[in-house]
Amino acid sequence: MLEYNDIAILMYKRDDKIIKELQERQIPFSASRFDKDEVYEIELMVDFLRLINNMKDDIALSSIMLSPLYSFVPEELLQIRKNSNKKMFWESLIEYKGNQTIEMKIETLLADLDRYRRMSFYTSVYELMLTILAEGFDACLLQKGEEAIARVNNFINSVKQREFIKSVAMFLDYYDNSDKETFEA
Repeated sequence: MLEYNDIAILMYKRDDKIIKELQERQIPFSASRFDKDEVYEIELMVDFLRLINNMKDDIALSSIMLSPLYSFVPEELLQIRKNSNKKMFWESLIEYKGNQTIEMKIETLLADLDRYRRMSFYTSVYELMLTILAEGFDACLLQKGEEAIARVNNFINSVKQREFIKSVAMFLDYYDNSDKETFEA
């Protein structure tokens, strides 16, 4: 016979409707408080590394493009996609011709990614993160306040002494398979 502690409900984002329903039915549960704002900056940095590791990661690409770092809006991503018959968004981005403002944003993004990707071959993950932070990511953090700055600094400093320090791919593998709290200093 199944017991409540044999069941887990995993959610991509917190849904208070499900929690309310469990409470109304008097079903015991434990819900971690997951505040998207508390991990946004860290996930954005990780998405940057994902994109450096694999330029065809359309999810990381969209995340970076929509962030304050590059300030694309959803309509611009849609325009890029609609302007191409390519299967992957990355390919649509590369071949985009149209709105000059969008073209300039794409040019800036691609130049940054190319530079960071080349850096990743000869620099540590820690140093790469510091470079990304110094070249615009810090301005994104200033909008979020001192707590966001502290979270990202703690995260970056937690990477400094790890064995995967020389490889973005090794870092991502470790990050994806670890408890994210192990990265807090």
